[in-house]
Amino acid sequence: MRLFSFHMNAKSLRQKAKNQKAPGGVVGGGNWADSAETLGTFLLRHTIASALPPPGYSKTRPHVWALSLPTGAVHLFQVGTPEIVKEFVTTANYWSARLSKEPMVGGISNIEYGWSDSVINILLLNAERNMSSSAIASQGARPSLQSSIRSTRSSIDQGAYRARLPGDKVVITDWTPPQQSLVASVLMEVDQLKGLLMYVKNITEELEKHNELRATMLLAFSPRHPNATKAMSNWERKSSYLLREIVKFRTYIDCLQAAQVQKEKIYAERKKSAPTEEVKPEDENEASKS
Repeated sequence: MRLFSFHMNAKSLRQKAKNQKAPGGVVGGGNWADSAETLGTFLLRHTIASALPPPGYSKTRPHVWALSLPTGAVHLFQVGTPEIVKEFVTTANYWSARLSKEPMVGGISNIEYGWSDSVINILLLNAERNMSSSAIASQGARPSLQSSIRSTRSSIDQGAYRARLPGDKVVITDWTPPQQSLVASVLMEVDQLKGLLMYVKNITEELEKHNELRATMLLAFSPRHPNATKAMSNWERKSSYLLREIVKFRTYIDCLQAAQVQKEKIYAERKKSAPTEEVKPEDENEASKS
């Protein structure tokens, strides 16, 4: 996206005067580039545009729209009317949806963020063992999994076991969002829409699985342990990222679907307004003979 200013500054006036004096120079004729000055350029890949709700930026600047970049920066643009705001937002989001490649989902990594198998599976295994011993002692009365995990953690906290909880022993790394691919997508509009729909489906399932980890993570760390704070911060950071991705790519999907509907309307109107071909009498005779 490129932004231009059309004010008649000194530079454009000098250029216009030069064109008038030069033999064969272009004067007027819709040559707007001579009086335009470039203000800025923005890559629309993985960006999202939105209109500021009323009263806008302020009472004196009611018609403002925002462009959020993948770096986290947000740029505000003031225009003249709500219709222009809608046009900018719709156009920017459409081209962002056409050019943005969805990130890969489900990457395998051995980095510990606080919810790996070395933390969750060991805790569940200890809970299952506790459940089995409690069931034998109570003649088949089987307690719930959560209560067994809580009893295991409480016994460890009270000093019944010298070993710490599984989450206290690991080295936790800060979780960071994956890098967004700034390579432009070369897919056709229909294929791009299918890819975005599949990505949103996969990332929604990943968010559901990630939300299910929270209850077990709360039981995998000792209270007030540094690892507990760090692991929950990682969990919150990834959850917020997944939610933002779902909102962003659903916006892209809505734009592509709306564009497809508009395209079908235009094709239908063209087909309706196109003149029908008249069959000549000689053509009818030839058709009857055949």
